[in-house]
Amino acid sequence: MKTYLLPLLGSLLGGAVAFWMFAMLFSTPMTQAFPEALLPLGLAAAASFALARMDRRKWKVLAGSVALPTVLLATLLLIALWMEDRGDWRWALVAGATLAVCLASARLARGKNELI
Repeated sequence: MKTYLLPLLGSLLGGAVAFWMFAMLFSTPMTQAFPEALLPLGLAAAASFALARMDRRKWKVLAGSVALPTVLLATLLLIALWMEDRGDWRWALVAGATLAVCLASARLARGKNELI
C-alpha cells in the first residue's frame, strides 16, 4: 500500500469522528455529554487501532492523523473564544481526550503486532 494512503484514510476517519463529536457537543447539554461522547471516542480508538495494525512502524503518525481534525477544530474554537475574552477549557479537554485515546489504542495495536 502507498505510504500516504493510511494517514489520508486516518484523516478522513478523524474528520467523521470530529463532525460527530462536535455535533453531539453542540446539541446536548454538558450534563448528558459524557455518556454520549464515548461513542465517537470509541470510533476514533477503533480507527487508530485498525490503522496501526496495518503499519506498526508509523503508529504515532496514524494515531495523530485520526486525532488531527478534532484537535484542529478544538484549537480553532479555543482561539475564537479567547478572542472574545471567553476562555473555555472544555475544548482543550476534548482535544486532549481524543489525542490520548487515539495514541493509547495505536500503542496497543503496536504491542499486539510485536507479539505476532
